[in-house]
Amino acid sequence: MDEPIDNIFTSDDTLFHFTNYEAYSNIISSGELRLSKVANFSDPIEHLDHAYLEYLPDSNDVNIHSINLVKNKMYVFCACSNKTNLEDHKFTLYSGYCPEIKITEWAIFKLRMWDQYADKQKGVCLLFSQSILNSIVGTLKETMSDSRCDYVNYIDKYFDRVKTNISTSKHWHTNNDNRENEINTKLTKNTLAILFYKTLDYFSEGEYRIVLLPKNDEDKDYYYLDISDALIGVVTGVYMSKNIRICTQTLLDSFNLKFNKSLKLYDFAIKSNFPNMHLLDNKKFIITLPEPEKK
Repeated sequence: MDEPIDNIFTSDDTLFHFTNYEAYSNIISSGELRLSKVANFSDPIEHLDHAYLEYLPDSNDVNIHSINLVKNKMYVFCACSNKTNLEDHKFTLYSGYCPEIKITEWAIFKLRMWDQYADKQKGVCLLFSQSILNSIVGTLKETMSDSRCDYVNYIDKYFDRVKTNISTSKHWHTNNDNRENEINTKLTKNTLAILFYKTLDYFSEGEYRIVLLPKNDEDKDYYYLDISDALIGVVTGVYMSKNIRICTQTLLDSFNLKFNKSLKLYDFAIKSNFPNMHLLDNKKFIITLPEPEKK
């Protein structure tokens, strides 16, 4: 039996964060999202050392020390979005040779994301309101040195773009007593820009990022962001066990009670009958999503 579509799955305002059950349990119990340091990124390109070593004036040891200082004070949240066209003004494509590339499936149906980030389909996908998350970040302005909430730009010549965001070597030289602070300020500004570029290989993720730079220099592995108002739904993976599925629902019920919410738990299913990939609500009714609009 088909139910009317729940537009949280097709809205441009919805962000999709795929994760495992353990992380879900921590997030849903606390109402907080854990942001990781840039220094902990697994992608070697995004470790950023390559972007600066040939531009900074000191020895490589000094340069790497400065870079590590910057990477250890930036905290990042990543999620998928429903952007369907790389030419969209919020989803910039700098390449001129592939204007017809389109994202042809809703973010919730991205099997690679389920496999890579949601414990091989055994985890969950958390749905967030982008506008509410941005508002929450806005309330932190007094405690932040800087912050940015935006879509990632996918480009064909990533390293060329990186270099245009970094001053040439002569601009890094300074002889005044505030030299170290000046270099760190420039590193921070350029790193913040670079974090919103990725190679075309990742374009199907439709990624949205929140980057925070707290004023407090205390070295912490994570930054915890209150997302109790921004969470709008939870979807379980295809291979989640029945027992874990029950625990997932119990945790969400507790969250709803604690924060006075009425969020639903949905199930992602793949079956040979209509439709092949679909969502089930709590009553196991099929929720049919339309084809993404071709822009």
